[in-house]
Amino acid sequence: MSAPAETARAEPTHDSDGNSDADHPNPSRHIRDHLWELLAIRIGDGQAILVEPAANEQGWAVRTAGRDRWQPIDFDGLILSVRPQSN
Repeated sequence: MSAPAETARAEPTHDSDGNSDADHPNPSRHIRDHLWELLAIRIGDGQAILVEPAANEQGWAVRTAGRDRWQPIDFDGLILSVRPQSN
């Protein structure tokens, strides 16, 4: 019987200050929702997109804000982006 293969582990990445990504976990849903509300109110003529974890087939969901933004649509379980029609 051979020994089990060692599982590869990803090393945490570090920013320029030496902080690892483990020091900055993903913000909670509540914090993301609050920050997104503020951004959506203040975006003005800009555009923003947020890709976040979700319990769906893809494992993520998309939010958009701003004027003339692309719209995410569900196409048989696959999220696609639809370009706004110009008038």
